[in-house]
Amino acid sequence: CYCISSQQAMVYKAEAEKIKRVKDAEAHCEALYLHGVGIAGQRKALTDHLKEPFRRYMAEGNSQREVMNLLFMTQYMDTLAAVTSASDDQQSLLIEGNRGNMFEVTDELQAFERKSPKIRG
Repeated sequence: CYCISSQQAMVYKAEAEKIKRVKDAEAHCEALYLHGVGIAGQRKALTDHLKEPFRRYMAEGNSQREVMNLLFMTQYMDTLAAVTSASDDQQSLLIEGNRGNMFEVTDELQAFERKSPKIRG
């Protein structure tokens, strides 16, 4: 007869719970990683798809700044759509802004990009 004490049973149960928590945390970490990979893939596919239309847009005499502003405006609208379609148990706060602020942000990002060392992928 193989008998264990209740104290030993509690130790085994605690060890099993620890292993389960570690495995759950690893699975959560992997899910977040794969979610990030998926988002990165979506963004790459989007930029690959938009390269040629933006080249034509610039060939028509539009500046790179206008192209960037168009991208920012599109991203802004997508973000608003995502935020406002949140589930009922979430609340959103939309703050009024103006076009000028977006252009200032664009200028700041472009200045940062010019000053930053280039990152090679």
